[in-house]
Amino acid sequence: AAPESAGESAPESRPAAPGPLSRYLAPEVICGGAPDARSDSFSLSVILFILFFGNHPFEGAVAAKHPYLTDEIRRKLYGSEAVFIFDPENESNRPVRGVHQGVMRSWPSFPNVLKDAFVREFCQEGVRNPSSRLPVGVWEDKIREARELLVRCQNSGKEMFTGATAGPAVCPGCQKPLYTSVLVINGIRTVPLTLGRKIAVAGGMPEAEVTKDQECNLLIKNLSSELCWSVVTPSGKTKTVPPQGIMPVKEGLRIKFSENCTAEIRNC
Repeated sequence: AAPESAGESAPESRPAAPGPLSRYLAPEVICGGAPDARSDSFSLSVILFILFFGNHPFEGAVAAKHPYLTDEIRRKLYGSEAVFIFDPENESNRPVRGVHQGVMRSWPSFPNVLKDAFVREFCQEGVRNPSSRLPVGVWEDKIREARELLVRCQNSGKEMFTGATAGPAVCPGCQKPLYTSVLVINGIRTVPLTLGRKIAVAGGMPEAEVTKDQECNLLIKNLSSELCWSVVTPSGKTKTVPPQGIMPVKEGLRIKFSENCTAEIRNC
């Protein structure tokens, strides 16, 4: 019989030989379905999760009950009965204290832009319906957004992710604020303004960089070689920032990078 399409329930009539590599296969492939671009995308998501959190997305309480994984257990764990360890609607496979310490510590510290993407990918809808998964190209944008929320303390050198919207994050080392201003792009994307940060305003190559003057006041530099920015002050005056030009980091300044991209500087 022909295999079912990737958007339908995966057949179990001709399951793939599990083995160690089954940890990286999509559930429908383990259960006998034919691999395609969406199953490849799922495998990428698994690898990314392991790289970020040091733990497989399906290896929690269920895996901890089985010191040795037989082929039958692997088919269920990664295939027909796969449950994400942080599935918001199913707590049966949560990480086990003392066994999965790494992922239990790191998951809360990562930004929602990444955690929400993994939840979407590995929840039951994502596991059972390949058409609901994230396209491969989306991960690049998600990782870029998460990187923008990674802040290094200028005093202690420690790094941490920050939500950037509930006030300035405090360094766990020196207890000082990590930043005092943010750039809100198109009203939905918030970037902490810290020294040395490069900002890909429209995605792709960075168009702006945070620098400082001799008095250590933060500035934003236009990295473009061609495009000018239009800046509107709180009083309504308009100024132009030419290519390689600079502007101050001051609350209320509104920047028009392009017709489709505007931003505003806000203090925390």
